[in-house]
Amino acid sequence: MKKRLFAAFVSLCLIVSMLPTMAFAEAGVQYSGIVTGASGLCERHTEHTATPSDAQPEEYTCKTLCTEEEINGDCPVCSAEGAELDMVFVGVAPVSVRSGSAHTHPVCGSSGSCTDPDHGTEHTDVTWTEWNGTTSLPDSGGNYYLTGNVTLSETWEAPSEETSLCLNGYSITYENSSDQGSVIRVPSGVTLTITDCADTPGKITGGTGTETRYNTSILSGGHFGGGIYVKGILNLYNGSIEGNHIPSTDGMRYDGGGGVFVNGKEAYFNMYGGIIQDNAAYTAGAGVLCYKSQFNMYGGEITGHKNPGYDGAVCLDEGSTMTMTGGTVAGNTDYREQIYISKDAKLIVDGSSAVIAEESEEYAIHAFNGGKVEIRNGSIGSEVVILQQSELIVSGGQILKIRVSRGSNMAVSGGKVSKGISLGSDDSEYWGWGTIMLSEAPEISGITLMNPKNVITVTGQLTYLSPIPVTKSGGVLTSGWSAYMDGAAAENYFNCGDYELQQLNGEIHLVEPGAHEHGGILFDKDMQSFTEDQYGYYVIDADSNYYLSNNYTIGDTASFDPTLFIGDGTDEVTVNLCLNGYELTRADSQYVDGSIIVVRENATLNLYDCKSTGTITGGTGRTGEKNGNTYSYGGGILVYGTLNMYGGNHHWKQCQCRWRRRGVWRRCICGRWQCFHHVWWQHYKQFR
Repeated sequence: MKKRLFAAFVSLCLIVSMLPTMAFAEAGVQYSGIVTGASGLCERHTEHTATPSDAQPEEYTCKTLCTEEEINGDCPVCSAEGAELDMVFVGVAPVSVRSGSAHTHPVCGSSGSCTDPDHGTEHTDVTWTEWNGTTSLPDSGGNYYLTGNVTLSETWEAPSEETSLCLNGYSITYENSSDQGSVIRVPSGVTLTITDCADTPGKITGGTGTETRYNTSILSGGHFGGGIYVKGILNLYNGSIEGNHIPSTDGMRYDGGGGVFVNGKEAYFNMYGGIIQDNAAYTAGAGVLCYKSQFNMYGGEITGHKNPGYDGAVCLDEGSTMTMTGGTVAGNTDYREQIYISKDAKLIVDGSSAVIAEESEEYAIHAFNGGKVEIRNGSIGSEVVILQQSELIVSGGQILKIRVSRGSNMAVSGGKVSKGISLGSDDSEYWGWGTIMLSEAPEISGITLMNPKNVITVTGQLTYLSPIPVTKSGGVLTSGWSAYMDGAAAENYFNCGDYELQQLNGEIHLVEPGAHEHGGILFDKDMQSFTEDQYGYYVIDADSNYYLSNNYTIGDTASFDPTLFIGDGTDEVTVNLCLNGYELTRADSQYVDGSIIVVRENATLNLYDCKSTGTITGGTGRTGEKNGNTYSYGGGILVYGTLNMYGGNHHWKQCQCRWRRRGVWRRCICGRWQCFHHVWWQHYKQFR
C-alpha cells in the first residue's frame, strides 16, 4: 500500500513539473516585459491555449509608442490582430511599460499658468508614457511621466531625440559619494523639456556638478551645473531644481551654476515656470550660470539661495544674454546681488510681471567690467549698481535707485526711479568719467553728481513736467543743452538748490549767489566754501574758477601750513581766481612761515580783480640758505608753474632777506613793478 501511494505522489510531481511556468505567475507582476492580470494570465491575452513546452512568449521590439495610424509591422505584438496599443512595451529596459489609463495634459502642465508666448490661449494635450524605473531614465526620445522617485548613481544624459519629462510630483536624485556629477546633462543639439502636472511639484536634486575647464574674467574651471548641465536646449515649465550643492573644499575653487549651467553658443535655457531654489556654488550663479549662452525667463522663480557665495544667484558670464519678460529673482538673502552681469554679457528686463529683488536686499542688479543692462519694464525692488566701464539703459519700469561709477554710463528716457540716481563716486582719470544721458520724460526723484567732471548729457528734448532735484558742487551741469533745449529755462528741468542756473557757451552752469562772469569766464566757486583736504592742506587740483565774496583767510593758527596750493605738481590744471575787490591772506601758523599761494609745476594760475581794489597780503615767504646766507622768497606767490596776472595788488610783510639781491626789482608780466621778494619765479624769463 505504501508503495502505491509513493508511486502516485511521484507521478503527480512529474505532471506538475510539465506545466508552463507562467501558470504560477503572481497577479500583476511583470516578467520579461509581460504584465500579468488578476488571474495570473498576461494582460494581453484573455486565455492561453495549450502550446508546446518549448514555445517562447512574444517579444516586444518597439521603442516608441505605436498608434492606430502608425503601427510597427516588425513587432510581433503590435502587428498582431486586435493588439491593445496602449499596453505596448516602449522602452529598452524591461521595467519600462505603459499600462492603465492615459496620462494626458499640455506640456506646460496647466493652461491657466502658462507663460510660453508661443502657446497663446491654445494648449494642445500631450499623451505621456509611463516611466516606472527607480534607478534609470529613458535612453530614447519621447514624452514620459514618472510613477515614482528615481535615484541615479551617475549623470543622466538626455537622449538625442527630443524628450519631455513630467515629474508628476516625484523626484530625481543624484547619489554618488565618490564622484561629483550633475543630475542631468543636455548635450549640444538636444532638447529636453521638464514639466510637472502635480499640485506639489517634484524636484531635481542632489547634484554636485560636472568638472569643466574654461577661462573667463571671473572663472577658471571647476565643477558646474549641479542640477542640470545644458549645452543644448532646456525648457522648464514646472518642477523644482533644488538642493544641488557643489561642495567647496577650499577658497580656491571656481565653481558655478549650482542649479543650472548653460554653457556655449548653442545652449539655451527657456524658463516658463517652476522654481530654482536652495542651490549652492562657491563662485558664480548659485541658481543659474550662463556662459556665452541665452537665458529667456518668461515665468517661474529663482529664490532661497542662502549659502554664501559670489557673483549673484544668477550670473551672466562673458557673452551671455538674459531676457526677462516675467518671473521673479528675489529672496536670495546671502548674496550681495540677485543678478550679476560680467564682461560683454547683457541683461534685458522687458515685462510688467518681471520682478527682481526686494527692498531689503542689497543689490538687485550688479553690472561690472563692461556688463550691459537694459530695463524697459518690470519692477526692480533694490539698488541697480553699474561699475567699471559698464552700461545701463532705462526706458521704462519701476526702479528703487541707481548707482553708476568707475567710468560707467547710463541713458534714461523713461521709467521711474523712486530714490534717485548717483553718478561718479569712484570716477577718476584711471577709470574714466561717467555720464548720465537724459531725454524725453523719465520720473527721477533726484540726481547726485559726485565728481566735478560728471555732467548731464542731454541727448533729446526733455518733456517731463517737474524739475529733477540735482546735487553738484558747482561747475558745468550739462552737455548738449543747446542742441535740444537752447533758450529753454533750465529751472523748469533742474532744481539745484541755492545755485542759479545760467546758460554760458551753450551749456547750463551752476552759479552760486555772488558768482559773476567777465572775460568769458564764469567765476562760480566761492572761496568761502573752500576747506582743507584730508591731510590738512589747502589744494585746488582741478580746473576751476574761484572768486572772493568777502575777505578770506587761508587756514587758522592751528593749521600746519595755511598756504593755498595750485595743482598737485603732476597733472596739468588751470585755476582762475578773481579777488573781486577783497583781501586774500594766510593765518599766522605756529608751525611754519610760508607763501600765500604756491603754484606747483604743470599748474597755471590766472589772477583777476574785476573791482581793482583786491589785495594778496600777509605772506612771510619761504626761508632758504645759500653760501652761508639766509634768505626768504615768495612771500606772496611762489611760482613753479605759470602765473598770469590780469589784476590785483600785492602787499606783503617786510622780507627778512639778508641776501645781496635784496631790493632788486623786476617788472611783472602784468606791467606792474613788484619787489623780487614778493613774487618769486623759478625762471627769470617770466619777468621782462
